[in-house]
Amino acid sequence: MPGIKGRSGRRRDASLEARDNMILAAVKRGVALSEIARGTGVSDQRIGQIVRKNESKNGRICRQEKGSSLVGSTGDRRISHIKHFKVCNTCKNTFEVKTIFNNKFYCSQKCHGLSRRIISDSDISLAIDMRIQGSTWTHVARIFKRDSQVVQKRIWMYLVERNNLKKIIVRKIWLPSNGLKVKSGKWDWLVKSTGHTPE
Repeated sequence: MPGIKGRSGRRRDASLEARDNMILAAVKRGVALSEIARGTGVSDQRIGQIVRKNESKNGRICRQEKGSSLVGSTGDRRISHIKHFKVCNTCKNTFEVKTIFNNKFYCSQKCHGLSRRIISDSDISLAIDMRIQGSTWTHVARIFKRDSQVVQKRIWMYLVERNNLKKIIVRKIWLPSNGLKVKSGKWDWLVKSTGHTPE
């Protein structure tokens, strides 16, 4: 019957209401509309509509402010005194980020660099075996939860450290075992970035 909502309609309304309440709470805290949009996946325009609708019912929203606020390109207020922190993936220390939606995972370049090397020698030898048996770089990278280029560079340096950077070994690892033709230069970027050429 028209005008009667089913269970799924009521659930959808409840989830939209919860989303709107979260957006309004962020606005009250002084978070910029553009940042809220990035974090929620809702457009700036829709957030503006939600805020105006709420203000027409309940009066103007009092935003947290300290000193003079900065006005962004969309006319939204950016509050500089709100601090946000994350935990470094490598050293587990906390560090400050500019916004709650920041995708930074390391407190410093040093920790970021260390994280790229935290693949044990036993894992590297396993990755080499997987490649020789026909696994793709994407599959190998997924197993070790690293970017495929990070895994490749780590294997390259592993071979350098053991004086095993030989063309025959490199071909076994980097060229497919199924006999398909590939473009040349599969490891040129590794030669450039590490300065080590296969013998």
